[in-house]
Amino acid sequence: MAFDSVAQPTRRLAIAIALFYTIALGLSFAAAQFPATTVVGGYRMDGGLLVGLGPLVATIAACLLLRQKFPSLFGHEPAIGVLALLVPIGLSAFVGFGKAVPAGIPGLIMGASIVVYCICEEAGWRGFLTGNLQWMKDWHADLLTGMMWFAWHFTFTAEMYDPDYLPGFTAAIIAGSFGLAASRRFTGGFALAVGWHTAIKLTLMGPVAFGFIAFVALLTWRAKKASTAK
Repeated sequence: MAFDSVAQPTRRLAIAIALFYTIALGLSFAAAQFPATTVVGGYRMDGGLLVGLGPLVATIAACLLLRQKFPSLFGHEPAIGVLALLVPIGLSAFVGFGKAVPAGIPGLIMGASIVVYCICEEAGWRGFLTGNLQWMKDWHADLLTGMMWFAWHFTFTAEMYDPDYLPGFTAAIIAGSFGLAASRRFTGGFALAVGWHTAIKLTLMGPVAFGFIAFVALLTWRAKKASTAK
């Protein structure tokens, strides 16, 4: 199933990808120099929201250069995408994140901020990059995206400089790049990738989060089945 935009290996595309990556690195690094905003209006939020703006703004700039539409969030499976975004917010409101973020409005706001962060990040990696590397073999594109995604984390994640942390994180990022890109290809949009990304971050709330992971796996199976049938 074709995406909403078809990339070609041109000089203009190479420049756009370079621009995308430069902006993503630069803005995320700059954002990391400021104290993380974790409390707004008395409610706790994902502290990475400013960092997440890097890939989002980079995507907007690169799409303008290519005169391309912004990557589709829902693609040709809007119901799956909507569920992938709304269910974790509802789960956060129902369960909360321990004593620090109780259930109810605090949990809902925290959950929504995590989803917003993941939308910002996935707009770049699975939205712009996966959508514009279609001229490559899938595994080549996914490996390249994974390497760029991995290196981007050096701009704001202190643990990346810890040799004990790095091997496991490297494996998780590279493997995750293949899985998240597959969800993008199944649906034509990046909302399902956002759901998977959110699911990993929601493990902070405890064992109940694995129920959402199973739910996203079910959505992915449904999306793959629908994609194969077409």
